[in-house]
Amino acid sequence: FLFSYYYYDPSSNASLDGTLIFNEDGSIIFNEPNFQGVYASYPNSNFHTVIENTENGTKMMLQGNGIINIYNLPGSLPCTNLCADSLTTGMKILNPEKSMSNSILAYPNPTIDYINIDYTLPQGIDKGEIVFYDFQGQEIRRYRVDRTFDHLRISTNDFPSGAYLFNLQTSQGISDGKKFIKIE
Repeated sequence: FLFSYYYYDPSSNASLDGTLIFNEDGSIIFNEPNFQGVYASYPNSNFHTVIENTENGTKMMLQGNGIINIYNLPGSLPCTNLCADSLTTGMKILNPEKSMSNSILAYPNPTIDYINIDYTLPQGIDKGEIVFYDFQGQEIRRYRVDRTFDHLRISTNDFPSGAYLFNLQTSQGISDGKKFIKIE
């Protein structure tokens, strides 16, 4: 999990900023004081990001003290609303007004042997896919969904223990990525 911060203390006329990346267990695996994420806007959207999939791998950009550092990251981002038009899948990014962020929910979470995925297809859309990724960004499963049901129950017995990301993909766009944890 990436956390980029900025704090200005008017009483001392000083600021504190930096970027941290936390592991799943809460330990800090990256700490870059005085450098914050570089945010880029895409045409026709209010979308901002620090990490991008590129033709040359996944990159993270941080800036501070008039310098921009670019870091190579392992793996790739699973395609959530963090994927820009045609950068990864060519699917359209949702504008905030059309967000599908509340369109998908997983429980129980964490889970041992099954996960329920409740989903809501956007108005006017009759089918979509729920796509699962491991934390290296590799797609591991894809399930077709339609308006026949509003939920999917999936056995997690063949998922190794760990954290997984998933999203709902339709012709209208891609929902925010959600996470679930499989435990033994």
